[in-house]
Amino acid sequence: MWPPATSATVSGGTSFTILRPAAATTGDLLAIAVTEQSAGITVTAPAGWTRVGFGQTTAGALRQVVFVKPYSTGDATSWTFTLSASTKASAVLLAIGGVSTATPPADAFASAANDTTNQSSTATPALTLSSSRSGIVVL
Repeated sequence: MWPPATSATVSGGTSFTILRPAAATTGDLLAIAVTEQSAGITVTAPAGWTRVGFGQTTAGALRQVVFVKPYSTGDATSWTFTLSASTKASAVLLAIGGVSTATPPADAFASAANDTTNQSSTATPALTLSSSRSGIVVL
């Protein structure tokens, strides 16, 4: 079953607001991937979100940053992310159940996507699943 998700886009703006997936429940790990197409743009997340990955294409023409946050009852129903300059951007927010929110899988995100150099390809990290009920989410 696919995890609950929402999406948002901005075309020539400096912020976007994304809604919480309606089916998110306490204990889910929220993961958002923001993709923008201007070199040198910084994406700033609201309080409570942790950046766990970053990657860009050759010449920095297309960049993606990933943030995570444990979801708790009473959290906001939407979040506004800001961009350091006007650009086009899109985002997808997933609510992933069954993941440790105390120790999110930042090491897996980081090893694949914290390269700030220009890349025409990215190496896929080696992952070992801990049980037959484990899964991999690619953003």
